[in-house]
Order: sequence, then C-alpha cells, then structure tokens
Amino acid sequence: MPENLDRKKKLISMFIHKKISISVPLFLLLFILSGCALQLPPGGGEIDKIPPEIIYSYPLDGTMNYDKDYIEFEFSEYVDKRKFKDALFISPAIEGELEQSWTNTSVTVTFPEKLKANKTYTVTIGTDVTDIHNNNRMADSYTLKFSTGNKIDNGVISGYVFDPKPSGIMVYVYDRDSAMKGPDVVKPDYITQAGEDGAFKFSGIGNGTYRIFAMRDGFKDFLFQPDQDEIGFTYKDVVLSERDSLIADLSFQMQKIDTVYPRIHTAVMTDVKHILLSFSEDLNYKTFNLTNFIITDTVSHTEQSPAGMFKGRTKEKEFVLVLTDTLYNSQSSQIIIRGFKDLFGNTTLSDTVSLVSTDKPDTNRPAMLQAVPQRNASDVNFQKMLCTFQFDDMVSGSDSCFILRDTSKRTIKTELIKNDDASWLLRPVERLKPFTDYETIVFGEKLKDPAGNFTDTVIINRFKTMNDIDFTGVYGKVISWDSTKTAVLRFVNTADTSIQYQTVLPATGIFGIKNMIPGKYEKVFFYDDNKNFSWDKGTLTPFSFAEKGMIIKEPLALAARWSVTDYTIDLAAPPVKVKTQNEKGISRNAVP
Repeated sequence: MPENLDRKKKLISMFIHKKISISVPLFLLLFILSGCALQLPPGGGEIDKIPPEIIYSYPLDGTMNYDKDYIEFEFSEYVDKRKFKDALFISPAIEGELEQSWTNTSVTVTFPEKLKANKTYTVTIGTDVTDIHNNNRMADSYTLKFSTGNKIDNGVISGYVFDPKPSGIMVYVYDRDSAMKGPDVVKPDYITQAGEDGAFKFSGIGNGTYRIFAMRDGFKDFLFQPDQDEIGFTYKDVVLSERDSLIADLSFQMQKIDTVYPRIHTAVMTDVKHILLSFSEDLNYKTFNLTNFIITDTVSHTEQSPAGMFKGRTKEKEFVLVLTDTLYNSQSSQIIIRGFKDLFGNTTLSDTVSLVSTDKPDTNRPAMLQAVPQRNASDVNFQKMLCTFQFDDMVSGSDSCFILRDTSKRTIKTELIKNDDASWLLRPVERLKPFTDYETIVFGEKLKDPAGNFTDTVIINRFKTMNDIDFTGVYGKVISWDSTKTAVLRFVNTADTSIQYQTVLPATGIFGIKNMIPGKYEKVFFYDDNKNFSWDKGTLTPFSFAEKGMIIKEPLALAARWSVTDYTIDLAAPPVKVKTQNEKGISRNAVP
C-alpha cells in the first residue's frame, strides 16, 4: 500500500543520511529494499501490457443462504482504487454508501444495510478497472452472483456491442414495464460493461420480460442523457423463464440520438450575390430546396426566393444562398426558413433571422475545389467510375463544359448530372476499358457564376483505370441463419470503409461477389426486415427495435488476381472469429 511504501522509503533515507548503527542486520535492509521493489514499476524491460484480473472472490460464485454484510475480491496486481469504486455495480441496487477497505491487492466491500431476504444479488466489476503500473484495463467484466435464500436465479443474457471502442460501454437491463418510461427516466435493474471485444454477459437474472440498452454513459448516472450519451438498441425484448433461461444472440450498434430542433444562428451577406447561413448543428442538406427560403423586406414587404444554394468550402453547420436580384433594402431584410431538418430528422417548421448586409460586389472568379478521379490517379475502377467536379461557387453548366476522352482523343459518351448548384457529376454511358489512360477536360470559360465571373482556364485531369486482372472476389456459403428471412451480407474494406460490397442471400446461403478491390474486409450480416439494404439501429422516440445482425471482425484478406472460394461463414460462431472450410485461392477466371 502507498503508506507502507512511504514508511519504507523513510527508513532507507534514515539509514543512509543519519548513519544508523552498523549493527542493523544486513538482511533487514535487504528485506526493506525488496519490499519496496515489489510495489514499484520495473525500471526497464518490456512494458506491462497484462490487464488486471480478479483471482478470488468471497463468497464463491453461486453461494446460497449468504448472510454476511460484506464481499471480498482479490486482484492479480495493484489496481486504481478510485476506478474500482466507479466500476462496482450491484443489482438489485443497495441504498447507501458502500464502504471499501483495501489490503494490498485485496478489497473488502461492506454493505450499509442488511441484504434483502430470498434475493439473488449480482455484483459486476466493469472493465473501467485499471492497474496502477501502466493503466491497463480489465479485458472483461467480472460477475459474482449469490443468494440470500436457498435458490439462485439462473437467467443468462449475453451478446456483443459492435463499436470501434466497445470496452467500457455500459449494458443496462430493465424490467420492460419500467423501461416503457424510457432510459432517460428510470435506472436499470441489472448492469454490466462490454469487454475489449465487445462481449458482455449477465447472469443470475430472474424470470421475467426485459428491455435492454447499451449506453456510453458519460456521467455514469445510469440515465440516458441525449445531449452527451450514445445509445444502442437490440432487436427484441428478452423473456426469461424456467424453460428458456439463456439468451445469447443480442447485438448493439451505438449511435448518438439528437432530439433538439435545429435553429438558424446568422445570415451574413459576403457580397451582393451571396448569403452565408450558420446553423446550430449540421443539417440534412439533401432535404432542402429553394422553396424552403424566403427573403423578405420588412419595410416594403417585398419577397424574393434565392436562385441557388450550395455547400462549397464552408465550415460545418454552414452553407451559402445565391441571389440573382439585388435586394431592395438589405438593411431591413430577413430570411425565413421553413421545414428544415437536421441529420437526425428533427424538423424546425419555421425560423427567422435578420440579414447582415453589404454592398460589396462579387468579383471573384469561380474555382474548382475538387475533381474525382484525382489528377494522375492510377487505380481507378473502370466499372463504377463517376467523375465529380466541385466548385467554390454556383456555376452554370452544360454538356459542352465537361469532356471525358481517351488518349486517342476520342470523346466518351457521358451523362451530366447536377449534384447541387456548385457541383456536377459526369457518368460514362459507355463502358470504360481496363488499364487504359483517360482524361477529363473542364472548360472554365463556359462556367459562369451568378455575377458573370468566369475563368478562361482549361483544366485537364489525366488518370488510368485498373487492370481487370487485379480484381479479386469471394465465393462461399453462410450457415446457421434463418433462411426464411431477407438477409444481407456485406464486405467492408478495413482500410477504406467507403469500399463496400453486399449481396442479398438466397435461401441456400450461397453467395458470390466478384470484381472486388484487393484488401482486407470485415463481414457484416443482418436481417433486412424493411428491405432498405441498411442495418437499422433502432430509435428511441418513437421506440423501435434495431434489426438483428453482427459484425465479424476477423478480416478476410483478398489478394489481387485471386479469388477465395469455399468460404464458410458460420453465424453460430463468436463474431470475433470466422470459420472457413477449405479456404483457398484460385484464378479469378476459373471461378464459375
């Protein structure tokens, strides 16, 4: 303990500086030194990466007729006492302050009141516990259950939290009737924490119907705070009974839930043609159209609608409105915005802000912010190529402004699509060739902003498509799933999550995906109940369950020019591993 360490240091200092009699036995000094060494971090060697664990508890797990007023735990090493206190959870809850008494690596927890008769108690030590040497967290939560009666409730609930950093995420079990009031109102009946791999487990739960939430609980107050906490929903309520006391397939995806309506903060004219709008949060710009905006003069009572809008190079929570006509009296103008939504679907029916005006003319020439494919790119997917051009202002455009051609100067037939008023998409209508050089040409003189400004620059971006033999693929079968349901299997590239491939599984579970970019892939499986090809996470208001699914973390490596066949995904296996049968690589062209 720290106080013992201080005492031993003082003895050593006294021996050195005050010259204690040489009659002090040498073995006593060595004993003191060795005692100190046992409690100090090593001075060299490998860094301690071993997580602490509980090696003993009293009472033993499963003890019945327990009548003591304390419990004990012994750790494999010294741990942070404060973090242990924060990670200790007892269900059902015990009113009052728990007393903790430490002796080296052991702790005694004394209850402030007598435990209730004929009750099964579950004590959970969460993964927030860390050692004092290197701040290593416990790898998994620890559960101890005992009963004050002659029966132990034997209900078990387990599953996974699928999140990039699942360790420490709380999992809360509520009686379903109380859960109807909401996790922001009532506290849970049972508590545990997810481990490093996202796994969690409850044991010692009585028969009944339960609703379960996962929560990244910032304040550890056991209540959901929408402004700061993340929450996860599972796919059903859990019913435990004598005949069915084990539920082991729950899964959660964490999400932030925003219930606050968006507000407009400012509207500032940067010049006579542009108004920069600032909002309280990010908005769902795809739901906007020009009819959402009214620019009104409070003196003349005249109104006009903007000519365009775009995101451009603005910051988060900002975008730009474009004017065609000069405002009659900008000093008394306001902007009314109707029916605008944030990213969570919260809709503000109407909001108004005064306009900060200027008479500064727009003399800036429009500039290109981004072009995709990028200049000199050499690995462009010729099968799914889409050229995009983003500008810093609203620009007019036509088919003659953008050209795609090969090195022989042959123009490729394309389709021009307006993404928003400052960005355009160029989609090839004819199939591009593999391992071929192409170039896009943008004629700046034909792209004018609302003030008539333009640049006479011709922008040329050259790129090269992938070699078709560099693709890969995967073929196999999914087993241990409900083939009566619509299910989606998705492969997600671990280096670039925007690279994804998915397929709807047939009843046989047999799948095949070809022409994939080489790399490592995680597997995502989910039942697509509403057939929207998305793994829905569930909602709090109105309440809805998530769709059942899992993420199989162990990556599948797909090499260029080779496909993996006979690949079996067993959904009955833990999601941290994937089971393969006769996995091998063969020529892509040999796959039927």
